[in-house]
Amino acid sequence: MDLPLVAHSLPLNRQAIFFEYVILGGKRYYASRTVGSNRSSFIHAIIPSALHPPRHAYGEVLELFQFEQNFRGPGHDTMLWFARTRWFKPWRCESTNPWDDFSTVDVRLWELGEYQNRNTQLPELINPDWIVGQLAMTTVSIGENKIKAWASINLSKRSTPYILDALVDEGRHLRDNFLKQYSDLRNSSTNTEDQDLTSPYMSASRRATQASHAGLHILQDN
Repeated sequence: MDLPLVAHSLPLNRQAIFFEYVILGGKRYYASRTVGSNRSSFIHAIIPSALHPPRHAYGEVLELFQFEQNFRGPGHDTMLWFARTRWFKPWRCESTNPWDDFSTVDVRLWELGEYQNRNTQLPELINPDWIVGQLAMTTVSIGENKIKAWASINLSKRSTPYILDALVDEGRHLRDNFLKQYSDLRNSSTNTEDQDLTSPYMSASRRATQASHAGLHILQDN
């Protein structure tokens, strides 16, 4: 170790041990830069703050490492663990998100292949204990223009049966909305030729089809 350049400061230990994965809550989270694959490296983390509410962050673990640092003199080494991360860039397209009607499934959309730069307020190095969930990721097409985006879902909270049950529940919700709109249209005019009685059904059916296809695609990929 080098001598400190500033009075009363401590030189940092330049040696570290890098790991392929860490086990948290019974799940393995891999460091993508170490193992050469990011399939099990996508995470949901909660970043604590002393001045602000905790922030939810979604991204990729690049490296996992530990090193010992002496803060209080000989014999007082402290073991420190870090995960080096990069964070997804939120999807900002103005097109309708078909998952808006399926919020209970907790699917989130991100800009395809893009990450936030280092100017973000989210830290690059985090405590692995801040990781609270593993994400599954796939590429989806959104809207009539088939805009490509990443879609993620938290595997730690959403088992496959839960996802399918949620889709069924939301499908029933869309059906009920359709029946109400259909009834309102029929009652609003005695001349049904002036009303498009299929529009509520087509709208609900389109949203349900897009969302279910994207959800099943995520399940098949993972």
